[in-house]
Amino acid sequence: MSPAPPPAPGGGEVANAGVMLAYSYQMSIEAPKTAIAPLAAAHEAACKAAGPSVCQVLGSSVNSYGEDQVSGYLSLRAEPKWLEAFRGGVTSDAEKSGGEVTANTVSAEDLTQFIIDTSSRLEAKKALRERIRALLETREGTLNDVLAAERAFAEVQGEIDSMTASLEAAKARVAMSLLTVSYQSDPE
Repeated sequence: MSPAPPPAPGGGEVANAGVMLAYSYQMSIEAPKTAIAPLAAAHEAACKAAGPSVCQVLGSSVNSYGEDQVSGYLSLRAEPKWLEAFRGGVTSDAEKSGGEVTANTVSAEDLTQFIIDTSSRLEAKKALRERIRALLETREGTLNDVLAAERAFAEVQGEIDSMTASLEAAKARVAMSLLTVSYQSDPE
């Protein structure tokens, strides 16, 4: 029997963190040209009605090309459970309008390692910031030493702010999934 592998650096955080996936969905609908704008508008309205903590519209448009072709798209970010039901409604709405879903894809990006690494680096930067702050509070050393410590403090604070923003953005991508729906009128 071989020995157990050594624990992961950082005390097993990787094993306890779980997998953090950012899901993206894409749906394509083909429907009669008169149904495209109402479908897109209804789907956008449903997202807005759910509220920004559940669903956020990122973009939408409907375009006409002459009298015979209409297309559109809707891009939104939503809470996964709500989005699951919404996607079923999109399929049902397409069928009720005389159309169909012609493509339905899902992809996921694993952000686990990025989030864990960034969290660890952020904690190290915060500890460094506190050590520099302690140096500044004592005001020991020459003027050049104090100025160098202030510059280092400002640099570390900037890195902390940047890393915090990146970490929050990654966590938001995991917490809310992306859906893009494209609408295309039936060929005449």
